[in-house]
Amino acid sequence: MSEYTDYYAVRSSNKFDVQKKLNEAKIYSIVDADEDQYWFMDEFKTNKPYEWVIIHCINDIPGNFEDIDLKKLSRKFESYLHFFEDEDRKRWELTIYYNESYTELSFNDDKEYSFSDEEKKTLSNFFGKEFDQLKPYLKYGKGGEFLNASGVPNFEMYDQNLLYKDSFEFGDGYCLLADDLED
Repeated sequence: MSEYTDYYAVRSSNKFDVQKKLNEAKIYSIVDADEDQYWFMDEFKTNKPYEWVIIHCINDIPGNFEDIDLKKLSRKFESYLHFFEDEDRKRWELTIYYNESYTELSFNDDKEYSFSDEEKKTLSNFFGKEFDQLKPYLKYGKGGEFLNASGVPNFEMYDQNLLYKDSFEFGDGYCLLADDLED
């Protein structure tokens, strides 16, 4: 079975609000918040409460996430990110929805990447950090570090093949809290 990291994140300090919005949008998902900063490298840990909520979207078919309706997310959240990191933990992709447009970045090899002024501005504004603080991590093999440097937990190697709708009892809703799942 292939393992990889694949999830969405929204800036929020309230996982229950995120859960409510996902239920309203009828998006099958599991919501998680790194309340103890377990998914942060030591150098990026702070004493602040969590600022990002992770969304693991679920589909009817294991491993098929191509048809998740991003328009549903954009109607409920004014901005969000989608992070994908391959199992080699080197190749990674980042999609940012911000100001009603998408910015997509892919880091597939060791080459030097250049960024347009618009990409720099979007990254700075979206993450609330100067681009120069983010740039050292916008490289091949640095996806997890980039997330942590931006303040987003890196739920590394989360195996999305395990997440499909029939694996869970959703009851009347569409969204579950990770805290409520049994090990």
